[in-house]
Amino acid sequence: MAGVLEAAARQIRSWPGSLAFWWLLVFAPAGGMGLVWAMLDAGVLRGVPVALCDQDHSALSRRLARNMDAIPSMRVARVTSGADEGEALLRRGEVYGLILIPRGFERDVLRRRPVRPVAFLEGQHMAVAGVLNRDLTELGLDLWRELDADLRERMGVPASSALRQASTVGLDLRPIANPGFNYRPFLLPGVLAALLQLCLSIMTVNSLARLCRRDGPVCGVWREIAGTLLPQALWIWLVGCALTGLLVLHGDLALRGGFGALAAAWLAFSLAAAALGLLIFALTRSSIQSLSVVSAFSSPAFAFAGLTFPILSMPFFGRMWAMLLPVTHMLKIMVLCGQMGSPAPAQVPSFLSLTLLFAAEVACGLPLAALRVSRARRAPKASGEAPVPSPGESSGPRSLWPRPGQEFHP
Repeated sequence: MAGVLEAAARQIRSWPGSLAFWWLLVFAPAGGMGLVWAMLDAGVLRGVPVALCDQDHSALSRRLARNMDAIPSMRVARVTSGADEGEALLRRGEVYGLILIPRGFERDVLRRRPVRPVAFLEGQHMAVAGVLNRDLTELGLDLWRELDADLRERMGVPASSALRQASTVGLDLRPIANPGFNYRPFLLPGVLAALLQLCLSIMTVNSLARLCRRDGPVCGVWREIAGTLLPQALWIWLVGCALTGLLVLHGDLALRGGFGALAAAWLAFSLAAAALGLLIFALTRSSIQSLSVVSAFSSPAFAFAGLTFPILSMPFFGRMWAMLLPVTHMLKIMVLCGQMGSPAPAQVPSFLSLTLLFAAEVACGLPLAALRVSRARRAPKASGEAPVPSPGESSGPRSLWPRPGQEFHP
């Protein structure tokens, strides 16, 4: 235990002068979160430009256009004279949708004939297309209810009964979590967890590579590795708890469960992310390979975490990749515990998954990493890396002349 604490203290003392620490564990998480936060400042989509082609030019079509422009999520940016002009705007990316009101719209509505305005949506931007689809559908249903209620009133039906008869079948939508369909509580927790996993794994590989270049005894490498990685995992745990608290206070993240469970989840997540970097370092032969594997494995973590695409709908390979990512289980705890207020038994599988990931990665990675560090220290010349002095030690002036028995390469 004394060796672990000594290595941990040495690692903490090296942080003020370490560019990797400031960049990976301070500026990258805070800067990345701040950038995404600023991008999602509104929280919901507002003022999405759409084009309108009114071929009917009736009082009802103009009413529909005014109602459409009053929806917060969209604004009628262009009014076109023909469908071809609107399609050209849509293909050039100047608008995200084209709404076409056909000729005879008012006549067919008043005669209670089937009539269908056409909405062309830019489906590549799925979030925008989904919001426009939802709001335009709701707009059409509201307009039909109003017209049907007016028609029933003209037929002598009382106003309250007319409105009730016009709305016989409907959907009472009541979301449990994120009722406002806000993008900040939807995206920011996933971005935070994915960013912290990537930064901690890279910092783990960087710290273990420095251990390979250090001078020191070969014995006790296991304790030195544990003491080096422990402070980084605890630091990321504190950063995750602090930024999550900031999201709860100012980021529209509803906390319906206890914050203690989230703090415990961040601790398990940090240890699993550090163990992931340890395992990748142990299974690769050089620092460049380790960093490449970390980037390739953790960079698409946000896509496989189950936020943008459900895990149950992924193929077998995608589900396996998701299960091996600590961020997947962390986000599930944040959704169940933080936003939905689910009971503790529902969170147990995610905690067990993080614990099993940590135990398996440490059991496989720690012996191999210790062997790699020991070999590098026994053969420093074969590794091609100069030893790194301990913090506080002076390396002394470097001589330009070769040492005895060393070749001179101009």
